[in-house]
Amino acid sequence: MLANKQVNRYIVSWRTNFYVIVFDELVALVKLSITIQSSDGIVPARENSLKNTDTTDHPVFPPQYLRDAYLSRFPPAAMQRLEMVFALKSANQQIANVLNEWLADTAGSPARFQALALLWAAGDRPLPHQEIIALLQVKRATVSALMYSLEQDGLVQSVGDQKDRRRLLATITEKGREAVTSAMGRNAIRLQNALADLSPEELALFQSLLNRIKDGFLQVASERADS
Repeated sequence: MLANKQVNRYIVSWRTNFYVIVFDELVALVKLSITIQSSDGIVPARENSLKNTDTTDHPVFPPQYLRDAYLSRFPPAAMQRLEMVFALKSANQQIANVLNEWLADTAGSPARFQALALLWAAGDRPLPHQEIIALLQVKRATVSALMYSLEQDGLVQSVGDQKDRRRLLATITEKGREAVTSAMGRNAIRLQNALADLSPEELALFQSLLNRIKDGFLQVASERADS
């Protein structure tokens, strides 16, 4: 039972973190997965990734002195893996900040947007709280607090299931429907502009790579929990 809980925590953490990736990092990481253009021609991604890209305005982690120290003990491939992980971590933090700003005057936050989007898509069908928990891959307490917040703002209504009073059923209000559709409209345009430099093939490739990375981490987490 403990092992399953550990695995579930890893799954929730990684799936949540991979929902959003900052767009500048999207472009960089997709192109790193293939090759990177330089003034001298094509440079292998591995060689380019080990160069110091620190700038005064946009410092990156790890800085050059940490790269040098790390490379004195580990091979270049290990350095590349470390940089990739921290690039994803930085990307996630930055895009979360951007999304919070984008959604501030509509849904309010990415989590609230996700819940409202589910209820909006369900139409007139009341959605059990348990289904929202399963789809968002979060704990019951998280959804309870989320739904309470949405109800207080008049965006959602929850009632007890007449067939099973232990279950709560949620529906979106007209105010909630307006909030989520407004957020969808505004952010569809923003996403289009932000990802304009990526082709559908590059987006598909990047998503595939992200899934492979995620699956690798979950596999290691599962093996550790079982040991």
